Amino acid sequence: MTRVLYVDDDPLLLDVGRLYIQKLSDFTVDIAESATDALIRLGQISYDAIISDYQMSVMDGLSFLRHLRQNRNNIPFILFTSKGREEVVIEALNNGAGYYLQKGGQPKAQFTELIHKVRLAIEKRQSEKQLPRSLQQIKHIINHLPDPTFAINLKGEVIAWNRAQAALTGLSGDETIGRGEGIYARALYGEDQPMLVDAYLPR
Repeated sequence: MTRVLYVDDDPLLLDVGRLYIQKLSDFTVDIAESATDALIRLGQISYDAIISDYQMSVMDGLSFLRHLRQNRNNIPFILFTSKGREEVVIEALNNGAGYYLQKGGQPKAQFTELIHKVRLAIEKRQSEKQLPRSLQQIKHIINHLPDPTFAINLKGEVIAWNRAQAALTGLSGDETIGRGEGIYARALYGEDQPMLVDAYLPR
């Protein structure tokens, strides 16, 4: 079950929003009338996502978001507000908001879109949490391949360097992983030399 915290300083909008979201989804929605109240709730209950208004007294939605991120809380965050200024959108996204949605229009369509954004933000966060584990599994597989094998990221930095590659080049993974600028070519050929893998790097 998905549990969402909905934050807005307008009690009427909170009640209407909670009714719509729970009617149109399988979410459980808790409400908070301020960011301060929301922070207290976050200390007591585990939530899957936050929906927050922007313009609130004491602590606005952006300040609330910054506070969460500064305290290493990466909970999916959707800014849901009547304020549509471009600088607000940019700042929200730059500070780690998953999505931004402007209030207004037909309620059913609006809250259907909001629910969709919440689901996307949660899925994105889950994928981010699983990525380190997936990378570790890939490195483990590469390390146990019998043939000399290495892998690089899109920056050209070595992210995997197996034992066979170390035996071939005389360089260990500790000496190559995390390094770029063609270290893999120099390890193999003794000099900078274009390789097939370089063709996949962005120019």
